[in-house]
Amino acid sequence: MKTPKLPDTAKIIGIAQLAAILIIILVIYKILTSLGIIKSKKRKEKIAAKESADSDLASMPYFDPLWLKKNFDGYVSLGSIGKSHVELLRAAMRLGASDQTKILSVFSRLHNKRNIAELTFYYNGAYKRDLLTDLLKKLSKAQVVKLIQIINQLPAR
Repeated sequence: MKTPKLPDTAKIIGIAQLAAILIIILVIYKILTSLGIIKSKKRKEKIAAKESADSDLASMPYFDPLWLKKNFDGYVSLGSIGKSHVELLRAAMRLGASDQTKILSVFSRLHNKRNIAELTFYYNGAYKRDLLTDLLKKLSKAQVVKLIQIINQLPAR
């Protein structure tokens, strides 16, 4: 009677070691991508979309307080309401925990695009910070796109 041929244990162990090495490499890759050290294609696309939205917002002239001086003809100031809007914006952006809906609600309450320049003027004066820079740091890509939509819906005057 013939004895059954047993599988080669060295081959089985070798295959198991190879599988373990591949799993370890996959786990290391996942850790490095989650830390941002290695950027996956999806992460690169997300970063590119955020940069595009940020540049669209940054290209708007309304965040320059000097723009208001150039377009001051017939302008009606926000007055104390503008200062309270600035306080709401700063409170929403303070300490890294930005409340993005409050930020967007401030912009949706503006009367026209000139008011953005006034808010920027008050914000820079009160906090010695640039409003546009703070917005770009705090808002996600989707929120930047919503903010652009809100600004585009505002009348020029």
